Amino acid sequence: MATNICVNSGFGIDALLKEWTFVPQKTGSLAVQLVRLEYDDRATMLATVKVLVTITEEVLQFSFSHLIDMDNRLSPLAEKLLGRQIVIPIMVRFEWDATTAQVASLYSTQDLVNPFTKVLGSLKGAARVLNNSPLAVALGAASI
Repeated sequence: MATNICVNSGFGIDALLKEWTFVPQKTGSLAVQLVRLEYDDRATMLATVKVLVTITEEVLQFSFSHLIDMDNRLSPLAEKLLGRQIVIPIMVRFEWDATTAQVASLYSTQDLVNPFTKVLGSLKGAARVLNNSPLAVALGAASI
């Protein structure tokens, strides 16, 4: 891997490690399943994966603390999420540099809105949950 690798949050190994270690450390129960792997003629590999996150109290505390009041009571949205499994589709693009024989860039995109809308039953609820959530920020989701 190139030491100056390009990733969503910047450049270099430190940026890559920050991106890829944040989510597993803060989401508790997490599983990643490879769905599809594609290659193209431009030395690019596209991996389609799904990430399964179980919403635990710890996940609510860290990633959705705005859904918990000062007395540690869960909002109705947090109660709907607790114990549920969210399936997040993610596309990861690896670009290969043939001259250095290293991965030159690694970018990911994900859809958080649809999985949360499905679980919560409304786009408005998903927007409330994801807006300013550290998990959404870490995964690169735009504020809603």
